[in-house]
Amino acid sequence: MGKFKLFRRGEIFRQQIIMCIFLTIMAIITVFPIFWTICSSFKTIQEIYSLNPSILPKGFNFINYKFLFETSVIDYKMAILNSIVVSLITVAIVVVCSALGGYGFSRVQFNYRDRIFNLLIMLQFVPLTAGIIAQWQIMSLLKLRDSLIGLALLLTAMILPSSLMLMRQVFLSIPTELEDAAKIDGASTFQLLWHVMLPLAGGGLILVAVNSFLFSWGDFIYARTMLTIPSKYTLPVIITVSIPTTPATLRVATYGVYNAAALITALPAIIFFIAIQNRFYEGAREGLKG
Repeated sequence: MGKFKLFRRGEIFRQQIIMCIFLTIMAIITVFPIFWTICSSFKTIQEIYSLNPSILPKGFNFINYKFLFETSVIDYKMAILNSIVVSLITVAIVVVCSALGGYGFSRVQFNYRDRIFNLLIMLQFVPLTAGIIAQWQIMSLLKLRDSLIGLALLLTAMILPSSLMLMRQVFLSIPTELEDAAKIDGASTFQLLWHVMLPLAGGGLILVAVNSFLFSWGDFIYARTMLTIPSKYTLPVIITVSIPTTPATLRVATYGVYNAAALITALPAIIFFIAIQNRFYEGAREGLKG
């Protein structure tokens, strides 16, 4: 019996070692491109095109960042502001609409409720870009092309169905006894939603906000299709715009500039996720539990 326990412990220990090795390899594969991007953004043109390139830069040279904000013909400061505006509008609309819609689909009885919800589920299996031509025509008819608000509304329409499904599951996980108690105390529908349901569904709302922010901040296809005026470009679009060849005296490599632009684009999303990651996981658990 003692030998069997020792064998089992040894087997479990070997499995844990194998799992740790596997996770370490996967972490390296995942993190290395980000690490390479960071290092390349601080390299000079000589370091990037050296015959014996190194992973780490010889020093923190900010020439690529200086080119983006001071020398480039493209206004990266305006692109950052445009991305912030589009993301904030999208997040605000999606959070409000998904909270109200999720509560309605989970608690309110109305005609064709289940059919409408099943239709939303079916729409999730349609590729987002399948109707991009029709969307382009609709946006043109509504005079919303080359508009940051129009882009935000389009992104809202793309992310809202999945957010409604998530919030519906979150509200279904909340016991109905809490609502009954609030109604007995004389709470109105608005008071019930604002003071009882929304605080309990806070984790789900955080998850919806994070998903909406990441989707809108990193969107390229819709922004590139709907925006044609350079002053309206968002960050993902700006990165793909050709960075003009510069004189050798500037000592700027296009590859290094692209890496600097990619890092600037990803940094706000990374910081935002790190800041609320605990609430993000809490919201994910609430959605799965529902």
